[in-house]
Amino acid sequence: MKNIKYLLIGFYLVSSTCYVSITALLLMFGHDKYFILNEIDFTGALVYFGVAIVAFILAVFSLTTLLSVMNFKRDQEIAQLG
Repeated sequence: MKNIKYLLIGFYLVSSTCYVSITALLLMFGHDKYFILNEIDFTGALVYFGVAIVAFILAVFSLTTLLSVMNFKRDQEIAQLG
């Protein structure tokens, strides 16, 4: 149960960090007009959708890495005990 709590916290932190950093990159490169709700056109919606897709892929990749590390540590503990 403790691992699930850490996994949820990790998922939240990773996904929010990815989303915020990619949004900041877009704002730095002059795409700030896409983040005003009244001025979102098709291109702006496409960029925002792309940001969401990339953030989701990065979060899933980070979570699978986290899970494999947790499984590796668990296997090491089992090997030490047995």
